[in-house]
Amino acid sequence: MRMRNRIPRRGRFALGVIVAIGLALAPGVVLAYSSYGGDWEAAHAGSTSYANAGCELCHAGSNDTWNTYGNALREEYNSNGQDMPAAIATVDGQNSDADVTGSSNTAEATADTQPGWTYGPNNTTFDSAGSPSTGQLPPSGIGLLDPVTLVTITDDAFTPAAIAPKLGGVVQWIRGSGNHSHNVAEASAIFRSGAPTTGAIFYNRTFSAGTFSYACETHATMKGTVKVKPKTSAKPAGTPFTVTWATAATNTGARFKVQYKVGTGAWTTWFANTTAKKAVFGASGAPITPVAGTKYSFRVQSGTGTLWSGYSPAKAFTP
Repeated sequence: MRMRNRIPRRGRFALGVIVAIGLALAPGVVLAYSSYGGDWEAAHAGSTSYANAGCELCHAGSNDTWNTYGNALREEYNSNGQDMPAAIATVDGQNSDADVTGSSNTAEATADTQPGWTYGPNNTTFDSAGSPSTGQLPPSGIGLLDPVTLVTITDDAFTPAAIAPKLGGVVQWIRGSGNHSHNVAEASAIFRSGAPTTGAIFYNRTFSAGTFSYACETHATMKGTVKVKPKTSAKPAGTPFTVTWATAATNTGARFKVQYKVGTGAWTTWFANTTAKKAVFGASGAPITPVAGTKYSFRVQSGTGTLWSGYSPAKAFTP
């Protein structure tokens, strides 16, 4: 029986998530559902993942079909002597849905997203014998699936059109309603989803710093922007500090222009063309020796070949 059809969405955690976890175990095992629900709640205090998904936190349309997260819990429970807290601890260190962010199941629950589902026809489900079925779409209406910034493509617009994810954040473009031909094409050709299509679009990029303007190649009025600041941190100790403009996962440029300014002064080039993803500002006095209490600002362009994004919004730091 599908509990989500009987219990109000926000009020069913104490029973519903128990059923979602309990039913993820081997058929025929008699379970004290309350203890397993308490185990899951203790491991994910405050998460709304189940409130959004109900039984589909672990299931795939029926109680004898499981998504990757539910199936992993079931297998671990049955192999570890039926210790549910240990099963949760083990499985939550994994990335069951293999989403593009690489987020662990714990990270997904913390972000109120779905550890067992990812966007597009990219999901695997399992029957009671553990046999997989690949290429499955996620269920509808279960909330955000991955910790990404989601942009929906319709026949009129990218929604939202202007976004500002954090450095290293993933942006996912998904085809919504409409039947016109669309794609996602960055103005400097740093990224492109492919040829315009009337079919499904599931496209993602992991962003370095910069301002990235994009449009649909068949509808010039459909435009969007992604603005990503560099990151600063007070490491190492003292007045030198670290500036980061890309991560190992970013795929919106492989080389970078980095500028800085002191206070309200003029922008000065720190790196004109570097493949480094971060550097210590003030290391050995280069490019200058930072002074405590002075504000320093940074902006970055990401590039591929001879192509460059726009400069990022400025990120300021005062050591």
